[in-house]
Amino acid sequence: MGTIHHRVKYDQWGCELPPQIDYNGIKPHDGTYKPTKNYYVVDNKVVMKKQIIVHTFQMGDVEDPDLYAAEPLYAWQKSLPGEWVMENCCDDAPIWHRHADPTSFGYRYTISATFEEKKLTEFYLRFGKPLKP
Repeated sequence: MGTIHHRVKYDQWGCELPPQIDYNGIKPHDGTYKPTKNYYVVDNKVVMKKQIIVHTFQMGDVEDPDLYAAEPLYAWQKSLPGEWVMENCCDDAPIWHRHADPTSFGYRYTISATFEEKKLTEFYLRFGKPLKP
């Protein structure tokens, strides 16, 4: 009688890694698997929502980066893409994030917003697909 062997993967320190399965125990067979957290029920319809980066800018090494970033954030909010995003995003408002930028020894700010599928397509058609930071 044959034996079923379980392939165990180990990390660089020799510790056993947990098997790569999702929450209900079924491993996706290819790269087309989409997590269910992007789908929401709105007015008895299932709607896909996706969070994207809509704007990014750099800030030098300053004493108070959030204070200096207020002007570019406000200028983007009053621009044509900014006003459209403020009106059409799913959540209350877009979210800004501050990241350390090791290449310039300063900071990189990104603004992300969540859109429904149709509004995301409209954003891409109006303003183009944003570049990744």
